[in-house]
Amino acid sequence: MSAPEAPDVVAAISQRLQELARPWVGGEAVFADPARLDLAARTDPFTGQPTLVGKWAPDAEGRRGAVTLNDDGSFFAEHDVLVWQGAHFVEAVTVWGRPGVMKGEARFLDETGEPATGRGLG
Repeated sequence: MSAPEAPDVVAAISQRLQELARPWVGGEAVFADPARLDLAARTDPFTGQPTLVGKWAPDAEGRRGAVTLNDDGSFFAEHDVLVWQGAHFVEAVTVWGRPGVMKGEARFLDETGEPATGRGLG
């Protein structure tokens, strides 16, 4: 992904992460804020292609996140949510895809720390 495309893609990714997390974090301005993302150029160790890798530093609640923007336009991002909802722990929200085709879900754990089934968002 070229550097000029990155800000628009990051904004869309951040918006989708915020939408997915809104039931648990509300409209917190700092959650997955694109302005707080630290992006750096890297080389993908598997493909050898240029990649942009970003990290959101932990916020006041200890939540952090990461995003990878690949040269082919694909991406993956994850951001901690870290809240209990009834008997389930909402660990994180993730988004993946490419511009124009984005999927996302929340990741739930049960009280033992194992993935809870049947709880995805999309």
